[in-house]
Amino acid sequence: YSEAVKFNPLKKQFIFRGYTYTVGQDRSITPMIHYDPVEFYGTIHNKSTGHSFDRFKDLNLKIGDIVDIEYVGDVMPYVTKPDNSHNNNNPNPIVEFTTICPACENKDLSISPTGKTVYCNNIHCGGAKIARLNNMLDKLNFKDFGQEYLVRINKDSFHELMEITLEELEQIFPGEKLAYKFLERVNNLKTKPIQDYNIVGSLGFTNIAKSTWKAILNNFTIEEILNIHPTILHGYLIAIPGIGSVKASVIIEELDYFRKDLEYINNMSNVIKSKYSNKGLKIRFTGCRDKDLVEKLSYLGHDAGEGSVTNDTDILVIPYDGYSKGSKVARAKKLGTVKLVSINNLMNEINGNL
Repeated sequence: YSEAVKFNPLKKQFIFRGYTYTVGQDRSITPMIHYDPVEFYGTIHNKSTGHSFDRFKDLNLKIGDIVDIEYVGDVMPYVTKPDNSHNNNNPNPIVEFTTICPACENKDLSISPTGKTVYCNNIHCGGAKIARLNNMLDKLNFKDFGQEYLVRINKDSFHELMEITLEELEQIFPGEKLAYKFLERVNNLKTKPIQDYNIVGSLGFTNIAKSTWKAILNNFTIEEILNIHPTILHGYLIAIPGIGSVKASVIIEELDYFRKDLEYINNMSNVIKSKYSNKGLKIRFTGCRDKDLVEKLSYLGHDAGEGSVTNDTDILVIPYDGYSKGSKVARAKKLGTVKLVSINNLMNEINGNL
């Protein structure tokens, strides 16, 4: 007789070797757990995120501990510490959390009121700047350039990136096509139409989402925000639905930090001012989908997505003229106010009536 023994091929045990740390755009410090190399689906992993200071304390790791490495959901492997005799008898001391910022070496760190996160208190922390710029470019669909390239480029703000020259880039990327590619991305941001809230919402104000900026810039221009007295501005902001005192205070506190970026954006000729532009259309898709097209429509201030057709829907995008399948088309025809537009003709609509 034989017995089948079940095991989990996506969970393995290796030795913990130590921590390194990264800094996020909000200056939060995240521990990275290092361990002996492990392979999942042909990819070698030797580190995982420790997520937070709170989880760091829960793991209570010592150098040399055995850790379980589990591959979950096609993301960076998740680490847990098993309760076993090896770990219980490990003579090494528990690793202490860093007392200095790994990016700027600032010793002034603070713990959040919840005790879950450690922050660097240096508002000019270089690590936070790089993380912020990386996140910003990702939101602006600035493809092909990750965080390692921003370190090489060594710019601290959006306006500095937008003013970079080909000569500078050729010094940074000697003999590479990347210099021309980067400049092309910059020129696209400086020339293609983009809604003001899309670009301001990408700058990195702490925990201020793009949707918040959309609500603000529908009521005030960037220039007005920069010139209104902070106390009065706070009152104006909290009067906008969905923007409470906390968000208003963050914006006012960080306004000077982003002032030059906001002034630069305000002077960009391709930026559409929400307060004075026509309200965007509500556009829905059925039977087809184009991510780049949806992004372009969103940049222009339109509400484009896969939601249902309702009374306030303006356009339903279909795969081709005469397409009649599905409940969305039936609903659009019943309402009689929804315009059916083929995806091939939509670009003409964008250049014309949108």
